[in-house]
Amino acid sequence: MPKYQIFYKENRNIILSEDDTPKIIESSLKFMGENNILVLKKGAIIKESELIFHKSNSIIYIGKGTFTAKVSIFNDSIAYFGGSTFYNPVGRAYFKIAEHQQLFIGDNGLISTNVSIETNDAHLLFTEEGNTFKRKNMAGSIVIEDHVWLGRNVSVNKGSYIAFNSVVSANSMVNKVSRESGVVLAGTPAKIVQKNIFWRGNETNWYQETDTESWSTYEPTKEELTRVDYRQYIESINQVDLAHFPEKAAFQLTVLDRLYRKENPSVKIKDSDYLENLSYTVFYDKKFDAREYRVDLSRFNGKNIHEIAYERLDEEICLLYKHLLANSYVFHKQEKTTSILSKRWVYTPVELDKENATSVKKRGNLLYFTEYLGSKKTAAKDKKLLVIFSSNPSEQEKYNESMLIRSGFPTFPDIKRSLTKDTYIIRIVDFNLSSGSFYLNTANFVSFEQNIQELIKTFADYHSVPNNNIVLFGASKGATGALIHSLIGGYKLVAVDPIIDDRIYPNDGHLQKSFRKLDLTPRVNSLLSQANHVKRYIVNNHHVNYTYKQYAKLNKKENLIFYDTADEVDNRHPVILKSAIPEVLAMLNVLLNERLHL
Repeated sequence: MPKYQIFYKENRNIILSEDDTPKIIESSLKFMGENNILVLKKGAIIKESELIFHKSNSIIYIGKGTFTAKVSIFNDSIAYFGGSTFYNPVGRAYFKIAEHQQLFIGDNGLISTNVSIETNDAHLLFTEEGNTFKRKNMAGSIVIEDHVWLGRNVSVNKGSYIAFNSVVSANSMVNKVSRESGVVLAGTPAKIVQKNIFWRGNETNWYQETDTESWSTYEPTKEELTRVDYRQYIESINQVDLAHFPEKAAFQLTVLDRLYRKENPSVKIKDSDYLENLSYTVFYDKKFDAREYRVDLSRFNGKNIHEIAYERLDEEICLLYKHLLANSYVFHKQEKTTSILSKRWVYTPVELDKENATSVKKRGNLLYFTEYLGSKKTAAKDKKLLVIFSSNPSEQEKYNESMLIRSGFPTFPDIKRSLTKDTYIIRIVDFNLSSGSFYLNTANFVSFEQNIQELIKTFADYHSVPNNNIVLFGASKGATGALIHSLIGGYKLVAVDPIIDDRIYPNDGHLQKSFRKLDLTPRVNSLLSQANHVKRYIVNNHHVNYTYKQYAKLNKKENLIFYDTADEVDNRHPVILKSAIPEVLAMLNVLLNERLHL
């Protein structure tokens, strides 16, 4: 499978981009249904376009080159646009794919102005047959093979097929199958008016006399005359009837990739390796819509659902837990042998009611805790903000029923005693999935990162904290979150042994698989390439090789300062922070207070 970046949208809609960032310029992209996929191949640019997924379970696949058009796609449909086809931007083409049909536009084509291609009519037409009326205008898929030139104001109607190396004259209407290649179609309805032709997309308006003369004859290459039979790929796509969308989409995408690369169209379900990237939708299920969900675990000797899933004690319970996590449930209470889970936006931690934790706050889907060391009369330029991202929980607490404790909250609880004065502290809870998602977006919580960025900015603005006085800090998974958010927001950083690639933990040790990319190296490198030049410390220990070796894969290291504790005694990932507390405090205080110097 090609290497895609995955961008999750609401309602399990997904963008798969071979480029690091989808190139969508001055365009409108709307997902109005669910379980839809937009695929952008390397070099694909959507410009001045409008793409609307009106309903659900559909795929739009766009090859390299600039795509300018309006696309409306409805239920259970496919729109495939090959690479290196020119779409005239003067009058955008319109494509409508509806009634479970498919549209294929091949490579190296030319789509002129005001072209309209639709797999169905907008309304129903019936003819009388005996005692009833039967529909006359059934929908039909449309195929336009490679190297086809559609002139201005051409209409291509339902069920049409236009073969390789054909030209459709301006103002024509195609409404039938034409499998003969190398022809000119013209008229309403279009008919073959010339055979044995070949065309090229040269722009002739600027030709000098010598250009005109040199192009008066042409000998096409063997490659230019090679035809790909699209019917083989369509038959392959349609040969398997898979009811479950992720499996069906994974199979369809595998075939579309083979078409794009012009490889063998024969595909078996097992050949598809898209399923892991789409597996979040496997776990999503509309039946999980209640505010609270109770799981009877009486046969597990008092263990809660979180422990059973983590220890892989029962495959069925593990799968159920993933279903519940995918549907935004949070495990937060154990009543004897029953685990109780609530929707994330419904759940309110009991810690909010305790006198010693009255400043724990809930802002939308975020939980956080604030402290302040200093006088409210302090000048704005002297105010500081430390944002703490929690680490992994201790071995003793990793199965705790409290989501706050299980997510590693709080890290470094007594840190305020060691900080420079006039410092605000925000402790953000990793409030997602089973024990957190490393403060990263997941398929079930696509706005997590945005919410965190907004909290930091809103808090800093309200308390008049300058941007250069904000420092992010975390260890382990909290360091991962702090690193990402430092790069996104342009903040200073102290990150203690961040986990860049969670695949180093066997058996999905943090229950992240299916919800986000486990290897963050490409994303971190992309963010580093755009990062500002504030100080960012990465504290590590080369004796902890499984995390240390990940940092060698990072680019733009001038934007990071690595500090190796080189501690041979405390040489395990969980204790790096504990072994480096003096150094970490020194870094934090220097970053918070520019008047201090190491």
